[in-house]
Amino acid sequence: MIERLLGIDPESTLTGWSLHFRADWPLRILALLVLAVATAATFYYWRESVLSRLGRLTLAIVRAAAVSLLLAMLFRPVLQAQFTTTVRPSVLVLVDESDSMNIRDTRKDVVSLAEAGTALGKLPYPSMDLPRAVRKAIAAMRHAATVLDAGLLDEARDGQEQIAAALGEIHAGVPERSQGGEDFSAGLKGIEGKQVKLRRDLEAGDSVGACPAQREIIAELIEWKDRVGAAGLAINDKLKAELALVSRKELVDEVLQHTARPMLDELGRRETVRYFHFARELRASTEFGNASPATPASGEHDGSATWLGSAIDEAVEQSGNTPNSTVVILTDGASNGGADPTDAAWRLRRRGIRLVTVGVGLPEPDDTSIRNLIVPDVVFANDIVPLRVQCSASGYEKRSTTLLVKLDGAEVARKTVTFSGQSRLEELPFKAGRGGIKTLEVELVPLPGEATTKNNALRRSLRVLDEKIKVLYIEGTPRWEYRYIRAVLKRDPRIDVQFINTEGDKDLARASKEHLGRFPEKEAQAFRYDLVILGDVRANTFTPTQLSLMEQLVRERGGSLILLAGPKHAPAEYLDTPIAAMLPVRFEQEKWEEIGDDVYPVLTPEGRRSTVMALERAEARTQALWSNVKPLNWVPPLLAPKPGAQVLAELSDTAQRTHGFPLIAWQRYGAGKCMFVGTDQLWRLRARTSDKYHLKFWGQAIQFLTLSRLLGDNQRLRLQTGQEEYALGEPVEMFANVLSDLYEPRTTPAFTVHVAPSSGGEPQSVALRAMPGQLGMYQGFFTPTVPGRYRLSASAEDEAPTSAGATPPSRVLGAGLPAAVEFDVRPVTAEQIDTSMHRDMLTRAAEITGGEYLSLRELPLLPDTIQGQPQVATFTKDVELWDNWLVPLVFVGFVALEWGWRRKRNLA
Repeated sequence: MIERLLGIDPESTLTGWSLHFRADWPLRILALLVLAVATAATFYYWRESVLSRLGRLTLAIVRAAAVSLLLAMLFRPVLQAQFTTTVRPSVLVLVDESDSMNIRDTRKDVVSLAEAGTALGKLPYPSMDLPRAVRKAIAAMRHAATVLDAGLLDEARDGQEQIAAALGEIHAGVPERSQGGEDFSAGLKGIEGKQVKLRRDLEAGDSVGACPAQREIIAELIEWKDRVGAAGLAINDKLKAELALVSRKELVDEVLQHTARPMLDELGRRETVRYFHFARELRASTEFGNASPATPASGEHDGSATWLGSAIDEAVEQSGNTPNSTVVILTDGASNGGADPTDAAWRLRRRGIRLVTVGVGLPEPDDTSIRNLIVPDVVFANDIVPLRVQCSASGYEKRSTTLLVKLDGAEVARKTVTFSGQSRLEELPFKAGRGGIKTLEVELVPLPGEATTKNNALRRSLRVLDEKIKVLYIEGTPRWEYRYIRAVLKRDPRIDVQFINTEGDKDLARASKEHLGRFPEKEAQAFRYDLVILGDVRANTFTPTQLSLMEQLVRERGGSLILLAGPKHAPAEYLDTPIAAMLPVRFEQEKWEEIGDDVYPVLTPEGRRSTVMALERAEARTQALWSNVKPLNWVPPLLAPKPGAQVLAELSDTAQRTHGFPLIAWQRYGAGKCMFVGTDQLWRLRARTSDKYHLKFWGQAIQFLTLSRLLGDNQRLRLQTGQEEYALGEPVEMFANVLSDLYEPRTTPAFTVHVAPSSGGEPQSVALRAMPGQLGMYQGFFTPTVPGRYRLSASAEDEAPTSAGATPPSRVLGAGLPAAVEFDVRPVTAEQIDTSMHRDMLTRAAEITGGEYLSLRELPLLPDTIQGQPQVATFTKDVELWDNWLVPLVFVGFVALEWGWRRKRNLA
């Protein structure tokens, strides 16, 4: 009775209790007060002569108890009760309500139609005898595969007997053949034959390839089970039409509300079942999956993304200390954000919680999509833009459609695409046209019956530059590399080039506007160039003023420098000049080193990632082309690359050296970039290929070095996003490369950027975190909630520095403007890009925890897969006595007893 009065569960067993006081006053004060009250009550009643001794003592105790109870309440007593109870394990049922669940799959085959019909209650559930037998065999096979993977050969051998017995049980429920004449018994015998062969190999001690072979048998048995499940099904045309386009959400709702209700009732009698809905966020639901009227904390329901792994983690976290036996998920598995579902499955396994996944949808629905556009962000006016489109299709093998390319709404290219069932890259080069910011749109003309057409188009912003790259090439004696580079520069329509020949024909400068007699000595003339290529030129050709202007052009004005080494003068003669500080390598004044005829350039990891060194799409082909650059004959006396320099190519004899030889390297210098090329034999790229690859390397190098100046980038702060365009709900990956006022990498742990709609709006601050091992590099994520174009920028304190009193020209570094970059968020959500049901991922996640993957037709197996046992749990409960209705009841009882006794004795 007291347990009930105190609000303790009557099914619990009280094992102990203790009394505590929440007040900060010393308990000795309470003791003194109680003693004083008891003394006063005794003194008061001892003088009542009409009462017996026992009566006086009783009334004194009653009054003292009543007053002491009031005093004790001032000290806020708390009864801490310890009790044990038997707790039923919980089953957490998670229902996917993301946008992809609204997809209406085009069902054609009998299996998918039967699954939809069963879920809607228009077809009965099949007998579960055969699926149960198959499930038992698969469980034994998976255990064997697991122990084989762990190298436990003896345990795998012992399990073969159990597998054989389970396969034998399957025979009883196998129909003879399908309506199409397939012999199911023969198919099962084939699987048994492969298992027998695997068993013999294990008994012979041959375990090589045994684990993959066991997993292949599992996959074959699952496929065989699905074919058997469709045997004998006959669906009339009317029902086919009714089931063909039912959405995934409608199937799940009907299953939870009606068709699976008996199974859920059975489950609820054994377990405590809790329901949740999830998409980007998780929210609790009422019984049988009805969505709770309460909205998520962020506002309205957002189904633009599925955070499957995060939903699992949060559902378990919300359960607190309640023991959970199983997590059941009804989903299409299209997880596109949050925690990885596989990682979440491993966390469930460590907690001893099993995962049962129920797949909804088609693994390969009829759908075509454009997955990605591979195109430069910036091109030059009238360039031929190398566009590559990654597109894919399922259910449309050998079907054709048209791929359209539009620039600002005008068609610029088209191509007929024939699908083969595999993702493919289609090349559609087009002419860029005049300068400006243009909208590039690529569209696949939809085919009949697609799951969705929202993933048939992609957009990108394309910046077309109308300006030309101004290059000054300074060379001494005309050498082979100079002659070929000269031809490259003059042929490239993007480049406006001038030459200085310090040891050539002196009359060229007077006869041609493309030749100068010497390097300019005035800022206005020197700073007009975007790039200076310095060849094998005597250092004393330049005055200190000219060398200083060359250094200022790079450091302050965002220009670039390439030093093309030569055996006569460069780089040795520049050791004590500003050029030495600009270069990405350290060198000495020694003779050039002779190297073997078989030594050639080898790309470093940075070089393999760099667009400068890429000669072909295939990395292996690119390296093969660079290996043709031999013999190099001689190389300059280099010591090492400078800290922060990026080495793109080394020599192939690196193993014979103490340090790698930085043959081609670059680094940032102030607001610009400097590149060192330690050989004049790159013209050997022309071997058997004419000028294709030689032109490509120099064109890519020049564009890489000069593009940031043409775009007005802030070189002290470079912002970048992982892509130019994102789907709504897809996390935007953001990077910042931050240099200090001294142009050294910033070392703070975080860097704050701001994201706002380009059309205007309140910016949001996002903290980017320092990337381990990459000084000055920061990374962070931002998830847009509405489509449109966004601007990523930094605060004003990170603006580009300018010299005091200097007014930079328009083509120079964008001084006074914060670094910024823009990206697009298209209305199509991440849910509408990939329309497949990810059965393999759902199966893998369930296997990790020892759980199961079930189809909607196999839901009667759900109670079998959940094997939670009641647990005895110990709980502690604090009962606030000072705020409990029992206290005034006891006080009134004491007072009533005293008052009644006094009235009976006619006491005043």
